[in-house]
Amino acid sequence: MPERPGAIWLAESGAPDFIRFLRSKGAVGGSDSELYQAFDMTYDYDIYPDLRAALLGQKDLTDYLAGLNRQEGVYPENYVKAHFLENHDVVRAHGMIDDPAALRAMTAFIYFMKGAMLVYNGEEKGDAHHVTLFDKDPVDWNGDIDLTDILKKMHEIKQLPIMAEGSYEAKEVRKGVLEAVHSLGEGGEEEQLIGLFNTTGKKQAIPTQLPEGIYKNLYDGSSVQVYEGVMRIGEITIIEK
Repeated sequence: MPERPGAIWLAESGAPDFIRFLRSKGAVGGSDSELYQAFDMTYDYDIYPDLRAALLGQKDLTDYLAGLNRQEGVYPENYVKAHFLENHDVVRAHGMIDDPAALRAMTAFIYFMKGAMLVYNGEEKGDAHHVTLFDKDPVDWNGDIDLTDILKKMHEIKQLPIMAEGSYEAKEVRKGVLEAVHSLGEGGEEEQLIGLFNTTGKKQAIPTQLPEGIYKNLYDGSSVQVYEGVMRIGEITIIEK
């Protein structure tokens, strides 16, 4: 019986390069796989370097998405990741993503991932400046970007049981459009929650294997039509199958 039921033990795990550095100096550097033997949750640093490189235009999102999918096969079945776009140790998301539409879509994409979402102070208002740990750093509540409604809605969607119980896979369906799928069950009984996140700021037509019909976008209540294997989407589209 745990002494403090409901508590979560979070390990501030590091990126593989940092773990190798620690070990080269004779210091302890626990990998995520080792940390899960004791901790409930680890940070997303195992794949963050690829995300940062993609957001800075140094590479595309392929390596990042491959790492995200790899988490499903290398960690314990009940692993929980603390996914993040920013925190006090890295560059602000809006410091790397200039386009507000892309920032909104990426924020929702990170929230839609399997596991937990870390929201850092000021992220909801799109703060872009470097964070200092030693001085007062108030949030600019009058900024021109407000992600509060996105975070609230994604938190609501996050409560769906499939997001905790199902398997997860992500891919890029066309340039700048990310698809993430939570699946639960097998065969004809399989349930899916499909998220599409369009960073381009323009409506996009994407290929889909969904049956033809009209689907409800759980994000904003709008209708989404699938016809002859094509679906047109805006910034954020989340549908159940």
